[in-house]
Amino acid sequence: MEVQKNIRLKQNNAKSKENLLWLRDNTSAHIHADLIFGLPGETYETFKDSFNQLYHCRPHEIQMGILKRLQGSPIIRHTEAFDLRFNPLPPFNILSTDRVSFTTKQRINRFARYWDMIVNSGRFKHSLPHILSEEPFDDFMAIAEWIFNKTGQIH
Repeated sequence: MEVQKNIRLKQNNAKSKENLLWLRDNTSAHIHADLIFGLPGETYETFKDSFNQLYHCRPHEIQMGILKRLQGSPIIRHTEAFDLRFNPLPPFNILSTDRVSFTTKQRINRFARYWDMIVNSGRFKHSLPHILSEEPFDDFMAIAEWIFNKTGQIH
């Protein structure tokens, strides 16, 4: 994955996917997967692809987070190269990058919030597979945008 090469992450996505599928199919473990948005080099499209791949591994929960600049973390060394702009106040979350605008980041924030409230609540585990297609990110983004346009709120 391009993002991993840009910041030298040592992760084998194919092996991770294989392991997640094995755990899901062969154990009773509750799988809580985290997906972080805003990594250096990431775009809306690469995040969408990562989300879709993770969703199809069928974890019980997908927790989406926004990249934060924690004191002492090595992410700071990528600030200039990727034009990382962080909130100067806690929780020091990413506001934009050279590839992701503030507006796009806000859309992902809403997506993540609604996903947590709706999907991770567990109340729609039987209906969700009928609502989301092979492109679950696009389907749920449409739902999230509809909710926000109707309510103007994320709670």
